[in-house]
Amino acid sequence: MMIFISLGFAALFASIETVSHRLSIKQHRLGIFKQEISLILYVCAMMIVLSLLAAMWWQKTAWNSIYWVILNLLFVVTVYGNLMLKSVGSFIIIQGTGAVIFWSTGMLTPILFIVYMFAGGIIFTERLYGKFFDEHPFLYFLPPAIIGIGAWFTLYMVAPMVNVGLLIHILNYLIGCVVLFLYNHFLRTDQQVLAKLTQEIQYDGLTGARNWQMFSDDLDREYAKVSRGQSLALIVFDIDHFKNINDTYGHLAGNQVLMSATSVVNATLNSVDRCDCLYRTGGEEFAIVLSNCSIETAKYTARLCQTAIRKLLVRDTGHQITITASFGATVCRI
Repeated sequence: MMIFISLGFAALFASIETVSHRLSIKQHRLGIFKQEISLILYVCAMMIVLSLLAAMWWQKTAWNSIYWVILNLLFVVTVYGNLMLKSVGSFIIIQGTGAVIFWSTGMLTPILFIVYMFAGGIIFTERLYGKFFDEHPFLYFLPPAIIGIGAWFTLYMVAPMVNVGLLIHILNYLIGCVVLFLYNHFLRTDQQVLAKLTQEIQYDGLTGARNWQMFSDDLDREYAKVSRGQSLALIVFDIDHFKNINDTYGHLAGNQVLMSATSVVNATLNSVDRCDCLYRTGGEEFAIVLSNCSIETAKYTARLCQTAIRKLLVRDTGHQITITASFGATVCRI
């Protein structure tokens, strides 16, 4: 039962994490804490639900074993939340929620509260040593395992529990932690592979701008929204005299010009809250797709990008290359 419940919690956690990440991008949430709000609410809700279930089963003496199983899950959820969430604010909220829950059971004394917060901090700070733990992933499990075993021995001293029951609860806790960590390890590995494939499929390998296929797909999708009362702006530009740059300085210098121009245009678009809307549509040709944008805003954005390119100074093998670009903008509105 611990395995299935732990897997269910982790799967739901991963789903909410994905949705939360997409909302963060859409709403331009830059802070880590703001990006984790959905996850914090989910983990805290899980802890509260488990505490209510534990209180309910505690009243049924014939089912006290269920109470200890639920308490075990509460430990696992707390540990997993501390390990996966990244901001200090997230840690304080989750640990605080757990402290209130354990205090309500009468098992959390002032000394145990200090130990509880310190132990949670040890688990939380594991993320600061990511490179070391990535090389030795099995060590991720050691601090939570040691702390969890210590927690159960502490409960053993203050709560009625037989020796066999203590061993069973410790074993269940370790199984739950192992399942969660293995699930998370394989999930992260799959996400890394998927992210790499997505990068290769959707983005131009040289400049990092989105490629022609994504331009075609995104433009079709945004154009379909115009009929629902939204406007759509399209900005196109190309680097002036790019063939001369290649002929004079070489193709490596030409590549450097393309990468530098893409970088400054992306930075300019980010400064006006327009992210991931730059596309490379040809050799030195680019496009920018702006949804819900007036012609005045499109022209203003184009001028900003054009000015940024004019100020650009590309250095390559002792040469300093200045470039310009020709821009055009239009707006579709029905």
